[in-house]
Amino acid sequence: MTESEADLWYSRLSDFARSRQLGWVVEEVEAEASMGELRRSKLDVSEAVVDDEPAMIPVGLAKRRKTRATFVVARQFTARERLALLIKALEIAVSQHTTIANHVASYVSEQLGGAAAQFAPELETAEGFRLSPNETRPAVEAGQHLDVLLTELLREVEDAP
Repeated sequence: MTESEADLWYSRLSDFARSRQLGWVVEEVEAEASMGELRRSKLDVSEAVVDDEPAMIPVGLAKRRKTRATFVVARQFTARERLALLIKALEIAVSQHTTIANHVASYVSEQLGGAAAQFAPELETAEGFRLSPNETRPAVEAGQHLDVLLTELLREVEDAP
């Protein structure tokens, strides 16, 4: 997968997530991606005296002896890496969430003797909802299907040269 293809897929998945009230997932990924990948790097520096205090400044700005120091540097994510972040985040937010919801619904139903739990709205204008394995099954199936698609896409992103 090329970088331009990764950008296109990122845009499509982002739009899809936002249209399904998952914009918060995209925002979290974008916040993480904006920081880049932090890592330690050894850089050449020169020791110099500034205001009677030793200081480390980049080589070329000082004419003293060279030394190496370790700094934390940020490397911007590639489009493919950014897409991989989004895919993994959506897997967690959607696929795993629906599985958890189904387990909770099954447990609640079991505790209620097979009945569904009914949740009343807090506001008069809002709608309540039922929680039962039958109610969550379509979401679980959709989440499993989405998980398969996301896994295939992630494999393509990570396997590309």
